[in-house]
Amino acid sequence: MNNSKKCIIYFLIFAMLLSVFTFFLKQRKTNNEINTISYQENTIKIVYPSTNYTKLNKRIKKIITNQINDFTKITLNKGKTTYYLIINYKSYSYKTIISYIFFTESYFLGAHPIHEIWTVNYDYKENKFITIDNIINNNQIILNNIANYTYQNLSQKKIFQNKTVLNMLKEGTKPRLNNYKHILFSKEGLIIYFDRYQIAPYYYGNYSITIPYNILKSSH
Repeated sequence: MNNSKKCIIYFLIFAMLLSVFTFFLKQRKTNNEINTISYQENTIKIVYPSTNYTKLNKRIKKIITNQINDFTKITLNKGKTTYYLIINYKSYSYKTIISYIFFTESYFLGAHPIHEIWTVNYDYKENKFITIDNIINNNQIILNNIANYTYQNLSQKKIFQNKTVLNMLKEGTKPRLNNYKHILFSKEGLIIYFDRYQIAPYYYGNYSITIPYNILKSSH
């Protein structure tokens, strides 16, 4: 094979690889929207999913817009500061349900940043959102099952052996809907995230547990 033919072959291979890389890059970009805004010395950085479902996109953007508005109201007329707002997310899925958890970190010159979480669960077949209320459906037995499983499993972990932390865990895992509002659907089970300070001190970070779906069934 002469050099000219080799060059042509190498060029075609390179062009093919480049087109494949470009395709996947474009596909990756369509899955995320990244917005970074800087004014004075404040920063807002938002990463959120862009899906094929209009209803889901509207819900996500509405919540994010509200958080941006709250942040800008606090920082308005503050002069030059180092305040910031950062939002990122993780995604899960189970059957026809898409689940997202969003992590919000904001800083206003306090002792440490403020961390918040919120979840969105969307059944694209039924075209509806799912919350913990839909799972419990006024059945206290199911809520008790979730609470018992959560406490029994988390209380065995070493970090919860401290008496003060164990008391926080007891209170934060009681069978109340508000304690289990951050839910996600995954192939492994129902994931529940807890707010900071709910079951442990702030520095423990975000804590979660995965509950097998059979726990969500009532025996009556």
